[in-house]
Amino acid sequence: MSDKINVSEIIKGHFSTLKNYHTGKICKSDVFVFIVIPLLIAIANMVFGMSIGKELRAALINFGAIFSALLISVLVLVYDQKNKLATKLENKSKDKESCQDNLPNLNALSTTLHELYSNICFAILTSLMLVVFSMVQIILIDLKITVLNLYLINPLIIFCICTIILTTLMIIKRLHKLLSAFDNIVDK
Repeated sequence: MSDKINVSEIIKGHFSTLKNYHTGKICKSDVFVFIVIPLLIAIANMVFGMSIGKELRAALINFGAIFSALLISVLVLVYDQKNKLATKLENKSKDKESCQDNLPNLNALSTTLHELYSNICFAILTSLMLVVFSMVQIILIDLKITVLNLYLINPLIIFCICTIILTTLMIIKRLHKLLSAFDNIVDK
């Protein structure tokens, strides 16, 4: 695969954020929430043979496209905050006493920024996949290939929806935490 379209680093970056901050090890409850629950919902969808209707599919395509654009604008915000943090770290390094007091907070913010960046990129990728799978589903329905649609594409769409919802909740929480903490440090 071309390095220009290889998204494995985005996926690895996102899943590396599912860790316990005290131990640094993968958090089992995070893995359950962000992987197992969407997988179970997708499997339940497949077992019960539920399908996505035409109107919902169109709404999902619109949602995925619009949501990707909105997340890209959030990436710009994160980039701006990263630049402010870099400036703050540079200024603090000149003032040794002040640097010692705020360095743990600034390092924690830097880590949160990096994780937030990974989560947003993953959410954009998942939104894009939602659009692609929804479009593939339209093609499969037109070709009357119901088995592939019912047992592969439909569960993938459901998995993407669940993943986007859960990742977005994590992004919102981290963004709130980041901006609140950053405002406190910058104002000092």
